[in-house]
Amino acid sequence: MKNIFNHRWFLLILRWGIGGLFVYAGMVKTLSPQSFADSIETFKILPFYLINLFALGLPLFEILVGGLFLIGCQERGAAFSVLVLIAVFLFALVSTLARGIKVDCGCFGSNSHSNWNVGVALARDLVIAWCAWLVYRRELSPTKSSALAGASEMKGLP
Repeated sequence: MKNIFNHRWFLLILRWGIGGLFVYAGMVKTLSPQSFADSIETFKILPFYLINLFALGLPLFEILVGGLFLIGCQERGAAFSVLVLIAVFLFALVSTLARGIKVDCGCFGSNSHSNWNVGVALARDLVIAWCAWLVYRRELSPTKSSALAGASEMKGLP
């Protein structure tokens, strides 16, 4: 089972899936920035003066990261960016859950089915994080690490 998670076709499918998901989510938010800003406001985390900036900037960043995943450019950096974004999303969801605030996460626009219960949103984000981690750690696979170690030993480097 471990080999399938490192297989290049499996990782390619993960990359395309995450990339497509982030491009789609970013595009939907870009088409309706006011709705997304309203959704951000319901979390009651950001100060009022940052909400619009966040509502305009986050979707563009999601599109950029998703696009990098789709074309296979800067995979490791894109995977790390997804992990950071998911960590922020998870923090926001857990924060609202702890404070008893009911929110529409706005992940796929305000008119979508994204107002599922917070548990489903948390589970979805954890699955995306796990998939992004698999892509991120691919660069650290034992085969590449040992090849790099062997090359440095040949040069007399520690």
